[in-house]
Amino acid sequence: KTGLQKNDIKVKVKENSVQVSLFASGNSTAELYISDISGYKQTKLSATLNSGWNTVEIPFTANKGIYVIVSKNGTEITKKKFVK
Repeated sequence: KTGLQKNDIKVKVKENSVQVSLFASGNSTAELYISDISGYKQTKLSATLNSGWNTVEIPFTANKGIYVIVSKNGTEITKKKFVK
């Protein structure tokens, strides 16, 4: 058991990417984007999600700092801060 709730996002920062685990209540397409703390979008990606937990790799090579990842899946919006 991961301890994550259905509206949680789990973020794992790698050297040249960010690995995101998120839940989808059904098969859908989600818009994922990463912005810096001032709101400037650094990268954007559309991901096809299957029902249940999904893992998506987002290419991300920005400098060290605080960022926010946003997932928009239909009307559901989930945000998570992370540090690179």
